[in-house]
Amino acid sequence: MTVCICQNVTLDDIADLIEKYGNDPEVIKEKADIGKGCGECLETSCDSVDLPWPYAMANAQAMLKQR
Repeated sequence: MTVCICQNVTLDDIADLIEKYGNDPEVIKEKADIGKGCGECLETSCDSVDLPWPYAMANAQAMLKQR
């Protein structure tokens, strides 16, 4: 699932970053360069990605629990 189309960030990338850096959304956003292109992925109404950033952290955390 794509989280940021400009930086080519996927939900798996977010999960990997959470495992490496912890659960701080600002740290993960910075490490993945989320929103540094067009910024649309930061909006819940973004139609350009599969999962906008506001939902990505929770989904990645849930995914990690299943690993």
